[in-house]
Amino acid sequence: MEVGFYGYKVYRADCSISTSSKLSGGGVLIAVSNVLISWNVETPSCSVECAFVAVKQSQNVLLVGGVYLPPNQPAVQYVDFCAAFEEIMLNNDFEGNVLLSGHFNLPHTDWNDTEGTLTDQVARPVFLRCAVYSIFVNYILNDRGIILDLVFSPRADKMVSKALDPILPVESHNPLLEIDTVFMGLKSAIRTSSVPDYKKSNTHEVFNWVQSFLYPQVDVPNMVEHNFTSLCRDLSEVIRRCTPHRIVYRGSFPFWFTPELKRLVILKKKLHRSYKQFPTDRKYMEFQKVRTQCKLLSKACYSNYINQVDSSLQTNIKAFWGHFNRTKKHAQAPPKIFLNDKSTEKPEMMWSLFSEFFASVYQSTTSTPSDYDFNTNLSLGGCHVTCEEVETRLSRLDENKGPGPDGIPPAILKYCGGILAPHITDYFNALISLGIFPQILKLGYVVPIFKSGDQSGIKNYRPVVIQSSLAKLFEAVVLYRLSFSLKNCIVPIQHGFMRGRSASKNLVLYQDDIVNAFSRNHQVDSIYLDLSKAFDRVCHTHLLGS
Repeated sequence: MEVGFYGYKVYRADCSISTSSKLSGGGVLIAVSNVLISWNVETPSCSVECAFVAVKQSQNVLLVGGVYLPPNQPAVQYVDFCAAFEEIMLNNDFEGNVLLSGHFNLPHTDWNDTEGTLTDQVARPVFLRCAVYSIFVNYILNDRGIILDLVFSPRADKMVSKALDPILPVESHNPLLEIDTVFMGLKSAIRTSSVPDYKKSNTHEVFNWVQSFLYPQVDVPNMVEHNFTSLCRDLSEVIRRCTPHRIVYRGSFPFWFTPELKRLVILKKKLHRSYKQFPTDRKYMEFQKVRTQCKLLSKACYSNYINQVDSSLQTNIKAFWGHFNRTKKHAQAPPKIFLNDKSTEKPEMMWSLFSEFFASVYQSTTSTPSDYDFNTNLSLGGCHVTCEEVETRLSRLDENKGPGPDGIPPAILKYCGGILAPHITDYFNALISLGIFPQILKLGYVVPIFKSGDQSGIKNYRPVVIQSSLAKLFEAVVLYRLSFSLKNCIVPIQHGFMRGRSASKNLVLYQDDIVNAFSRNHQVDSIYLDLSKAFDRVCHTHLLGS
């Protein structure tokens, strides 16, 4: 999308030209190629001919503005334009990501002379806004040695030059200017990302697609895993097609900030910056007034938020735990992490160091496990799950959870549980009889969770794996069968990971044993064990053998 200002008219064109901007007398033509997103910025009522557009490329957002001011205009015209420009900046929070260009007709203004510019009633409002938003003007002179076409940007002196390949007729009073790399280093104040909105998925269409399934073919052992993998991938693809996306905004403000409070905070920062640039009593009083308003409104907003969390305890306990978790989280990820003598600031290298550390703590063993006799002939291959069990497990899925690597959310599985259960049951039974856990269910997202200490140290993180819902379902139905069949093999005093045996009950029994022993003058010996990184260090072969 391209937005141009030429001959004082605004137009849009779908053509593609170079990644530069051309300015010419009587107006300005601005063309941006390779633009992913462009949107109009609502321009306040203004007597000056001007227009603005916000351009986004990747994570960079730039406010592009064009203006034309005829010669010999009164100071009120410049004040009016600057007021409109400032209102746009306050309402959209573009900070210094600005490219403002056009025909200002200020030929006698020396932008290097701060004192002289401040006394010039016409140029003064423009100069002050440039100082507040840290944008600078170019110094490209025309044939008469003056500047008529101005470009305001964070690095105007580096970005603006005379055009070598003009696309418009060249005039002596208005040289053609070229602007390059306007996106360089301009980051968006509000980060956005597009994520699937599974709550708005077309579940009816997914349900109809699942209904068209043919009965699973599990009589060919070599094709069972392949067919199950195809089912998961096809279902994931259908869900992807039936799920819209939504834009997630991740701003720098706390989520309980109201729009009015955000506006005041931005205004306070800009007034403070303006006061530091040009300290006067009037500027300080303006800053002090807005700062007081921010403090009062901030207290009111936070108090209102806490009251909402408190009032929702009876009806929505998740609101409280959400608040609790947010208080524990750090504001942002560390910009630099280290592992031993290695450190990096690059995201791709960060994940490489995390992978290296998580893999290093795993210890494999080559020792042969002992033979254990539990007086049982139970074999995992003899487990058989029923369709009712699978359907019951599907109905218990938490539909608020997100999908795993397979892209199948629990909400869809729960909604289609009645017609999916027979297919899943046949595949699970066939896979169990063959002793296969499908590769597609072994995939997981490894997320590093910060524990304590220095946040930039990788050794202070632990990994958590986000699995697919079908993998958890497979584990649940098999565990239920195994735990029922192995009840006689587990000693009654075992409390960990046993249904109906909590830690509180274990402590009560332990206390009772101690009291009884003391009453009989017996000695009590207790051994406390805490295995560090047990899953990584305990031999899996011995666990399977036991």
